[in-house]
Amino acid sequence: MRKRKHEEGYVAFSPPSRVAFRLYFALQRRNRRFDFRAAIVINNEDRSIEQTVDSELRWQLKDRYCSKRRYYFELFADITKLVKKLKPVTGTSALLRAAFGSEAVTAQKILKAQQTRFRP
Repeated sequence: MRKRKHEEGYVAFSPPSRVAFRLYFALQRRNRRFDFRAAIVINNEDRSIEQTVDSELRWQLKDRYCSKRRYYFELFADITKLVKKLKPVTGTSALLRAAFGSEAVTAQKILKAQQTRFRP
């Protein structure tokens, strides 16, 4: 018997943002059709000296559901409502300290290099 596996979708925030985690906890309570994951990630780019730090929210429709546009429409409507309610907050260092602990200083250096790399 063949198993149905739905593709995963995601949104990433760079520099890392608490938005991914706020959405994760709110969506876990609201939307039972999807599995959610939130993480802070450091990715090596093409060259090892270039790294990217971001926070991600990933979702995947549970296997017991058939894929329907309505499910995704509801998910994106929920995400939009939640984002509109958020208030702006500054300071990524607290988030990096919480996520990386003793390696937060290294993560902050990577983030600063990343921000210089992406400036116009």
